Amino acid sequence: RTAAALEDEIAVTPNKIDMDMQALFVEDLHLLRHAPTRNTKGQTYSAQCAVTARKLVDTGAAPSIATTGFLALAPADCLVSRDRDAAVGPLVGPDGSPLRTEGTATVTFGLGGTTCRHTFVVVVGKPLLILGNDFLHPRKAVIRMNEDGQGQGSLELTSPTTRGRALTHRTGVYRRSPLAR
Repeated sequence: RTAAALEDEIAVTPNKIDMDMQALFVEDLHLLRHAPTRNTKGQTYSAQCAVTARKLVDTGAAPSIATTGFLALAPADCLVSRDRDAAVGPLVGPDGSPLRTEGTATVTFGLGGTTCRHTFVVVVGKPLLILGNDFLHPRKAVIRMNEDGQGQGSLELTSPTTRGRALTHRTGVYRRSPLAR
């Protein structure tokens, strides 16, 4: 084929890109609470969550993070189990400085109507919950961005269940925080 013929088949990036986007915000993430009695279903609380989406692709990085500020805001009866002594490797922030960690927290939460459980690295900081590659990769995450032309997309996950089934579930993602919309 000629160079001119190949030129017609090259996928190009549009010149106008919104480079302000640092994260995708997840819709419909709720912390789960302990049921008040054995005969009642557990109640849920809403929690804002961000999925990491840096400008550089680094699939070996980005563990899931729950900050001390986020955990402090969670109601005392939420399904959160802390292990302050868990070994956590060194982590660096987006600016290259080391992050101060305080073990791990296993959190049970609802995401798009599906109950999930995941262990997060606890980092000292303001309220933030990040679903990292350690959450996304084993669930074969598919992120579809800007499906509506207004910044709304979707996150599709295929999660293993405690009964050994593969469960596919989906929730919305946004370029901007739902609080800013």
